[in-house]
Amino acid sequence: LKMLRQGLRGGLRALLPPFQKHATPNTSVLAFAFSQLSPAEESLRSKLLDGLKATEVQVEDISHGCGAMYRIFVASKEFDGKRVLAQHRMVKDLLAADIKEMHGLQLTTMTHDQFLKETGESS
Repeated sequence: LKMLRQGLRGGLRALLPPFQKHATPNTSVLAFAFSQLSPAEESLRSKLLDGLKATEVQVEDISHGCGAMYRIFVASKEFDGKRVLAQHRMVKDLLAADIKEMHGLQLTTMTHDQFLKETGESS
């Protein structure tokens, strides 16, 4: 919680590794510079984009490719009016089968409007 508070005070970029923006037809998705998503990362990303109508998703395998631990960031309009705990439950419910196979998960969520405010982007 302390890291999340510090990250939000320092902006979204304090929470996530360096990234560059890549536009897609449906959404502006964040992708780590110089990296490609693995099939497992892409699967998690697709589930989040579809299941939560997420506007921003970042998935990174932080276990050096073995799939044991992931860092996930999700921004969604579906989170409007919900506390962070409820947002996290929504993500964890959606990824329940995948999470059973993981040893750890670093999860950061926010509403689409919060994301726009943090990054200075416009709708």
